[in-house]
Amino acid sequence: MKCEIYIFIQSHERGKERMKKITVGIPAYKAQGHIVDCLSSIRIQTMKDDIAVIIASDNPDDDYSFV
Repeated sequence: MKCEIYIFIQSHERGKERMKKITVGIPAYKAQGHIVDCLSSIRIQTMKDDIAVIIASDNPDDDYSFV
């Protein structure tokens, strides 16, 4: 199963340094078996700026407390 993500990038400057704030949105309907792999994929990326991850599940039976 593939991991579908949405990425939003916002640039800003901190002093002389240009920084990026990255928000990764993951639609995770019944994806407990794949969410760890998806998060691992995000974690190994070379860009290490400010990264926020949002996991959105429309299924009240899904439990992502292990993340």
